[in-house]
Amino acid sequence: MIKNVNKLQHIDYDKLKILIDNNDYLNFKKYLYSSNLFNINFSNNDFNCDTRKYKQIAKYVYLTEKKNYKRKFTDSLVYKTSLNIIDINNKIRDYYNWKCEICGINCFNNKNILDIHSKTGVIGMNNNVTKKDIIICCRLCHFNIKPSEHWNLDMSKTIINKIHYLRNLNKKPRTMRLFALKKF
Repeated sequence: MIKNVNKLQHIDYDKLKILIDNNDYLNFKKYLYSSNLFNINFSNNDFNCDTRKYKQIAKYVYLTEKKNYKRKFTDSLVYKTSLNIIDINNKIRDYYNWKCEICGINCFNNKNILDIHSKTGVIGMNNNVTKKDIIICCRLCHFNIKPSEHWNLDMSKTIINKIHYLRNLNKKPRTMRLFALKKF
């Protein structure tokens, strides 16, 4: 049951206002990381992540940006920091054993290339995120799901080369990867 969603505790609106005014997404991300925003509960076959507090912050930040600075959503602090935001402590990716669900590579030693893709839009816009709402995938598979929506992902040559190297180690046939992509 949700009580006083508009008055969630521990949200420093003055600090948020300064971050918005300065369009400072790096410190905004640090603020989100330090705010203990997500309560993730795991069960045998699923998990549930309560995103109400993040949703409250994201809504305030975006509406303030839109009103005061006429920023589009894709230019907002919320959009710039949404990648893997619910998995701050890597609990969800750890739950999936650091493997891409699409191509099968193991990213345990290269944790920065394993992402969480939301099937329902920007993560945190719903009150809860469960296993059926996300896909755990490497950065290249994430980009290939919807390139028009993932233009802001870091697709540097270093990351692409790491993924290709891991795929060669995995030696999963290409036809299997294409089949896996079609199910999404």
